[in-house]
Amino acid sequence: MNRHFVFCLCPGAPLFCIASALDVLRHANRFAESEIYRWTFLCEDNQPIQDGSGLWFNPGKSIDQVEAPDIAFIVAGFDASQINQPRLCRWLADQAAAGRKIGGISNGAFLLAQSFCWPKADC
Repeated sequence: MNRHFVFCLCPGAPLFCIASALDVLRHANRFAESEIYRWTFLCEDNQPIQDGSGLWFNPGKSIDQVEAPDIAFIVAGFDASQINQPRLCRWLADQAAAGRKIGGISNGAFLLAQSFCWPKADC
């Protein structure tokens, strides 16, 4: 059985958090000698984003194209409380409503909290 992870990247996402999450999955695949975990990156507008270190990430799929995940994580950095990602929050809320697991990495918890308030404008 193969598990699909989606990493929703926000501008300023910390590289260390992204790498730490991916390395665990990558090593698990290596030890299993098969692809038991796979992953996709996405961003709200399907455009390249800069992480907290200034490196650029290109999303693999848009919100409208991504295959349903088993688990979705939103990854954000220090300014997460200032980030406005309404499409991404709506997508996360839809994933939770469909019974999929969602979580926040680093300060992604701020946006994760917004997704539970969706569609209230004051969240």
